[in-house]
Parts: sequence; structure tokens; C-alpha cells
Amino acid sequence: MKTNSNIKIIQSTPAVTPVAIYCRVSTEDQEREGTSLDTQRQACLKYCQEKGYLAIHQFTETASGLTLDRPKLHELRRLVRVGEIKHIVIYCLDRISRDPTHGVILTQELEKYGVSLEAVTEDIDNSDLGKLISYIRGYAAKLESEKIKERTTRGIRARVIDKRLPVTYRQPYGYSWDKENNRLIPNSDYNTARLIIDLSINGKSYDFIIAELKLRGILSPTGLPEWNKHTISAIIRNPVYAGQFYAFKSKVREPNRRNGTTYGKTSKEQLPSDQWVYIPEIEIKEPIFTPEQQALLLDQLQKRQNLSQRNAKRNYLLRGMVFCETHRGKKGEPRVYHGQPHYGRWRYSCPVGKCQGAFINGPELENLIATQTAILLVMLDSKDWSVMVKQNKTTTAGLKADIARLRREEDQLIGKTAKLEDARFDGQVDEPVYDRLKTQYENRRRFVLAEQNKLLEEIVQINRRQDVTKSLKDLVGEWKHGLAESLRAFTACDGTERPENLTAFWRQLLTRLNFELHVHPLSAEEQHLEIYNINGKRINCELRYDLPISSKNIALPAPEPG
Repeated sequence: MKTNSNIKIIQSTPAVTPVAIYCRVSTEDQEREGTSLDTQRQACLKYCQEKGYLAIHQFTETASGLTLDRPKLHELRRLVRVGEIKHIVIYCLDRISRDPTHGVILTQELEKYGVSLEAVTEDIDNSDLGKLISYIRGYAAKLESEKIKERTTRGIRARVIDKRLPVTYRQPYGYSWDKENNRLIPNSDYNTARLIIDLSINGKSYDFIIAELKLRGILSPTGLPEWNKHTISAIIRNPVYAGQFYAFKSKVREPNRRNGTTYGKTSKEQLPSDQWVYIPEIEIKEPIFTPEQQALLLDQLQKRQNLSQRNAKRNYLLRGMVFCETHRGKKGEPRVYHGQPHYGRWRYSCPVGKCQGAFINGPELENLIATQTAILLVMLDSKDWSVMVKQNKTTTAGLKADIARLRREEDQLIGKTAKLEDARFDGQVDEPVYDRLKTQYENRRRFVLAEQNKLLEEIVQINRRQDVTKSLKDLVGEWKHGLAESLRAFTACDGTERPENLTAFWRQLLTRLNFELHVHPLSAEEQHLEIYNINGKRINCELRYDLPISSKNIALPAPEPG
């Protein structure tokens, strides 16, 4: 059987997130007994293990939850400020604070430094204290926002009454400000604005309106002969031409992208119309149409936009899974192909282009991937699952035993350090001997803690492999109960629109397999590899599946050339 050596089964190692655990009790009796603190600590560690977190710091202390003056809490907040952790895990919300005011202070501090707070026994946002904190913060922010808007609106109206331009005023195209009569009056560009709106009401497109303005030799608001669609749309949608003046139609925010060395420090974001502030004191002379006519026109434009083929949304099967190895980004990562309509069908195109696989036929590529994936699932031997699960259980038991041994050693080191301190206090140990032993104990304890964290990380990865194993075993079962029929239905839609549920099924399958398709250039060194022939074009594709299989490399049959 002909095999393709260009298909790889890979294993990916997930990044481990550093977290800190914080446990607290209120009385010294609870701490001496060790029950409450130990229960909290064990529950938090189990939670971190399930989430794939690495507990690099563990804090336990006895202090009241009604104060922020706690030594361990101070140390935890210091780690937050220096950016050493990304998450804080607690047993329940009242362990971090019992005072709602202090809770607001702490949560705002964590948000400032990008640190999330997670509780083992409750959803923080849905807990009683969490709801109270969120309500207080939200109510205060909303109250302040309303006060600012009310003061600014009052100031705008006061300026209008005093016959001064409003602060948010920007002269609309076709109107000028009449200082004497406190209103907007038509100017020399008024007839052009009326022409644009009349053509739009008569069903003319933006391209037709721009061509008509160019034919008549009418200059744009910037004085240039070329008009753009954004300017036409802004005129049609501006409520000024319907006889209404609104303030606060946009707000200032940080820009999404900052390219180059020179850029604006702020950007404007258009607000929904229900958040605008109507200023009835400003009169608009000779509005072009009524508010009802404008609403009807905007509704027609929206329907026309929804029916446009350009705006039709297609659920591409391989969206975000196809990578170009010829072109790479700033950090060296391969560029991602994107899907696009193409003469009634669709294709996947390289964002840069000018490479061997710049455009790939979408239906044929998707059929090829679906067929190869189905063959892979059939070739997986069921014996692999039982052997793999048995090995994982044996390894996990050994790792847990090692962790227990390291924790016993950690407790012994703590006891030795305490005895050393007592001996020094009683004068039984010289200072040089004390320094040497204390350094030795501290170094050994740091090593033991590091080894514990490594073993916990290994357990997290083993559990992940077990989950993937179970998921793949389910997929093999699905092959026997409908995957073959789904494959026939999928490939039968060659070049035509596939049902949404069919595409969603295969996309979920590929996502669970962590599938990636890498398109390599047809260089001279790679001519001896198998090349896929897609729609008459020779494409060097590398299929990657993330499977927990290391005992054998599964080779899939390559398609016949041509």
C-alpha cells in the first residue's frame, strides 16, 4: 500500500499557568489542629490539578477576615504587583475577605494587574458576596456616568441658549451655524446633500451615487474630486438631515492597532443611537426628510446589505487550521489561510499570496481531509487504548506516591529548622554551624518544593492524555455508528453548499484531534515527497494530528497523483 511520509502524529505539551494558593482561618485553635487549613490547601491543590495550574506559592495564615493587615496577604499582594502570578485560588470567597469594602479594593487591585481570582467551592460572580461587590461597583460607575452626562448636557444647552456653538458641534455637510438666530441653515452644499439622499431613497447604490457626483463635477467635503462610500453613508445616517441634533454620538477609547512610529493615541467608537443625547434647543432650517423617512431608508439599506453575497457568512470547515510555511509573521509563526467565496464555490487563500499554494480549491481540500481523517480513525487499533490507559494509571499512582514522600520530607525539614532555631536560642549551636545547617535545610526544602511542582505538572499532562484517549475512543465508536455515512454525505456535496450540521460535525471532529494542515513550498529538496493533486494543482501538504500515541507512527494512504 502506498504511504505518505508527509503525515505526522505529534504530541503537544500545554503551557502550565503559575498560580498562588491562599488559605485562612480565624482562630489559632483551628490552625493548631490543622484541620481547616489542610482541608482548604488540599482542595485548592486538587482544583489546580484539574485546571492544569502550577501552584508555585502556597500561603496559609491565622487572621481575621475583617482586616487587610495580614502578613501573608501582604506577601500575596506583592506577588500580584510584580506580575509573578496570573491566578489566585482560594477555598471560598470569604477566605480572602469578609468585608465587602475590602473585597472591592482587592478585586480592583487584581483587575489592575491582570490577575484573576478563582474559588474552589463557588462561582465568585454568583456568590452572595461577589454579587454584592459587583453591584456596588456597577452602581457607583453607573451613577458617576449619569452625573457626567447630565452635567455635560446641561452645559451644552446653556451654550446654545447663550448663542454659542455647542462643545460637541461639528458642522454637517450642507449646513452652517447661524449665530444670530441660534440654528443651522442651508449653505452652498445643501443641494448636493439633498441629491445624495434623494438618489438613495430612489434605491440607487453607493457606487451609482459616487459616479453621479463625479459626472457632475461635484467635489467631496475635503475638496477632492473623489468621494468614498463612508462619506455617503455618514450623510444618509446623520439625524441632522432629519431635523434632529444629537450630542454624545461617539466616545474616545484606546486604538485597537498601532502600526508604525506615528499614530493617534485615541480612537472614536460610535455609540448606539439609544445612548445619544437629543438637544431640542438647536433648530435646523429646512431638513431634507423626516425622521420616519430616514428610519425607513436605513431599514431598506440594512435589508439590502444582508442580502448582499459579499456579506454572506460561510462556516468554513478548515478555518484557522491551514498554515502557509512559505510566509511567516513577525514572530516566525506561519501565516494562516482564510476562506473566501470564489465563483459560486469557495477556496482557501494565503494572506500574502505569490506562493505555490496561494489558492487551494476549498471543496476538494475539505473532501481530502475528511477522507484521510476517517481512514486514520479506522486504522487505530483498539488494543492501543487499553494498554495506554493501564500505563497512565500505573504512572499516576507512582507519581502520587513520590509526592507524598516529598511532602513528608518537607515536614521533616520544617521540624529540623525549628529545632535548630531552639538550639541557637539556648546557645547549644555556634553561629557558623547554625548558618551552615540553616542554608542546607533551606536549599533542600526549595529543591523538594520544586520536585513536587514537577510531579504535579506531570500528573496534569497524564490526565490530559487520558481525556484525549477517551475522546478518540469515542470517535472510533462513532465511525461504526454513522461516521462512514457522514463521510459519504460530506463528499457528495462537492462544490455545493454543505448543511451546517454536517460541517459542524466534521469541524468538531478535527478540533478534538487538534488537526493542522501545513502547506510547504515545492522546493527541489522536497520533490521526492508525496504531493497532493488538488484540482490539477500540485500542493505539498503536511497533515498533523495531536494524538497520545508514541508506540507507532500511523501512515495513511496517499492519493494517487492526477
